[in-house]
Amino acid sequence: MTQYIVLALLGLALTVGPAFAHPGNTAADGCHFCRTNCAKWGEVEGERHCHRDRQGTRTRQNVQPPVSRQPQSQQDRIRKRPIEIRDNAPRIVDADTLEITGRRVRLQGLDAPEAAQICRQAGGQRYRCGDRATEALRTRIGGGAVRCTIEGYDRYNRILSTCYTEDGTDLNAWLVRQGYALAYRRYSTKYVADEAHAKSGRRGIWAGEFVPPWAWRQGQRLD
Repeated sequence: MTQYIVLALLGLALTVGPAFAHPGNTAADGCHFCRTNCAKWGEVEGERHCHRDRQGTRTRQNVQPPVSRQPQSQQDRIRKRPIEIRDNAPRIVDADTLEITGRRVRLQGLDAPEAAQICRQAGGQRYRCGDRATEALRTRIGGGAVRCTIEGYDRYNRILSTCYTEDGTDLNAWLVRQGYALAYRRYSTKYVADEAHAKSGRRGIWAGEFVPPWAWRQGQRLD
C-alpha cells in the first residue's frame, strides 16, 4: 500500500513539476512576482511573470504589477478641503482688503490702487482711482454675504484669500476684469487673462493713465 502512495505522489510531482521554473508560490493562473534570485532564473526582480503550462507554452511573461490604490481615509479628505470663512456683513477696507469676522483678508493675486492714489481719465481729468475701486467693490457686494477661501498669510499677518459673493462671483477676478485692480504678477499669474480683458476693453483705470499700485507705493506719481 505504501508503495502505491509513493508512486502516486511521484507521479503528481512529475505532472506539475514543469509548471515551475523556480521556487515560489503562484496564483491560480500560474503567475507570480519574482522576489529573490531573479537573475538566476532569467527573470526581472519585482515583475510578474507566468511559468510554462503542461504543453510547455509560456503563457505570459513580465507582467507589471498593478498599482496599489489605497482608499483615501476620511481624515485625509477633511484635511484637503479648503478652509473657508464667511461674513454676512463684511467691511470693505479698500479695493483689495476686507474685514471678515473681525479679521483682515487680503484678496490674493491682485493689487488695487491705494485710497489716496490719483489716476487720470481719458479726458485728462484726475480722480481718486483707489476710492473709486473701493466703492465699486462695495456696490458689487451690495451688503450681501461673502465667503473667502484661506490660501495663506502675508507678511502683515493678513489672510490671503479668494473671496466670493452669494451668487458665486469670484471677487478677485471681477475686480481685475473690470479694471479696478491689476494682476499682481509678483505673487500670482492667475488673473493675467482678466487683466488683458480689461486692458483691451479700456475698462476702469485702463481707460486713462495710472501708475501701478506697487510703483505708487514706492513714490512714483503721474506727471
